[in-house]
Amino acid sequence: MDSQPNDILLIEKLAELHGIRLSSETLRQWLITEGLWRVRKRKQKKVYQPRHRRECYGERVQIDGFYHDRF
Repeated sequence: MDSQPNDILLIEKLAELHGIRLSSETLRQWLITEGLWRVRKRKQKKVYQPRHRRECYGERVQIDGFYHDRF
């Protein structure tokens, strides 16, 4: 689980001030039941167009953005 810095601070303060020791997962479950924790959806990975292998090492394709002949 990726704990946020505020969550870690809350766990430390509960232990320091009130003597309540609990794990970050327990705290997260409590906050979810109280509606104080927003469950974030993971971003979908972008799909990129595959690049075809070049015949020579270091060979690249020159891409020109102009629509007309330069010379």
